[in-house]
Amino acid sequence: EIARAQLSQSIAALWPTFTATNQQQFLHYRNPATVGFSILGNSTISGNRNYTSQSNVNMSYTVFNGGQNWNNVGASSAAVAAKRETLARKYETIYQAVAQAFYNVLQFEGDMTIQADLIDALKARVDDLRDRVSLGRSRPSELLQAQTDLANSKVTYEQQRGSTNAAKETVAFYIGIPSSEFKLKETQKFPSAAQLESYLQRSGTRPDVLSQLESLRQAERNLSVAQGQLWPTITANGNFLASQDPASNQVDATMTLEASMPIFDGGLIIGQIHQNKELVRQSRLNVEQLQRTADQDTRTAYANFDASIAQVVVLREAATLAAKNFEAQVDDYRRGVVSNLDVLTALQDYQTARVQLHNANMQARLDLINLHVAAGMAATGPNANNQALPKSGG
Repeated sequence: EIARAQLSQSIAALWPTFTATNQQQFLHYRNPATVGFSILGNSTISGNRNYTSQSNVNMSYTVFNGGQNWNNVGASSAAVAAKRETLARKYETIYQAVAQAFYNVLQFEGDMTIQADLIDALKARVDDLRDRVSLGRSRPSELLQAQTDLANSKVTYEQQRGSTNAAKETVAFYIGIPSSEFKLKETQKFPSAAQLESYLQRSGTRPDVLSQLESLRQAERNLSVAQGQLWPTITANGNFLASQDPASNQVDATMTLEASMPIFDGGLIIGQIHQNKELVRQSRLNVEQLQRTADQDTRTAYANFDASIAQVVVLREAATLAAKNFEAQVDDYRRGVVSNLDVLTALQDYQTARVQLHNANMQARLDLINLHVAAGMAATGPNANNQALPKSGG
């Protein structure tokens, strides 16, 4: 909005300005003249008047000044476009921050679910071992070990619940809804390979890159403004006498054309031109750097997402094998082939595999959001509803 106001000021300089003035004079004469005098033999009675009034309408218009006014409008327009793109990029980055908080909650909630399953499994082990100890088929130490693992698992569960509540408060801060009044659910789908490839081609149109391009145009127009100071300035000034008291037969309207051109200013204008040339060069380098950075960010985010997806596939297989191993250890324990420690170890391995799979899944989804933002395809406004995401996005 500030940039738009500055643009309006620049446009106003293209129009003429009109001003109305009124001048009133109150005079005091030290020696008032009351004696008449003669003009060409005619006697005239003269007296002093101690009040005069005059009203004027003035007009001023810059006819030519080397295009400075037009270039100022162009520079201000580029500044508005740059701010608009910067705002769009800010929406993308805050979208990324909200996504980070969103997946933190889902990760902690998933960890709690897995931990609750572990607690249930350990409770079943404790009940089974208690029966076996009473029958003399298991040692009391095995029961104590299972009970210790159960107590530790409950402590971990409470820690995870505290982390979940804290993460939900962060989400509540972003969305403005109390944490007790919302429940998060993941609906995002992973994109296809073709859509992933298109991301690498979108980094050049990221809002911050477009903003820097508009800043370059602004710097170029400011350079033209500085160069315009070397040209002559032609100004039209008009004055209309609206009223006068006492009345006079003087001219009641005038129009003046004034031309001025700098001859010597100690190198001030040349210095300003040189400064603006370097600012243009700086802006071009910033555009080049940001374009390369955006491309690097996109490729890095793509590599991270690709690696995360690969981990999800491998960990899904590992979790399946760990589940089968736990079932086999339980069967072997009932036949007296393995010890209770082997069963508990297999149970811990299975739960660890589930946690790793869940965390890798959440990280992959967050990496997808990071890829959206790196490629400039995330939400660009408060009401965008993720329309900038690919069709397979949530």
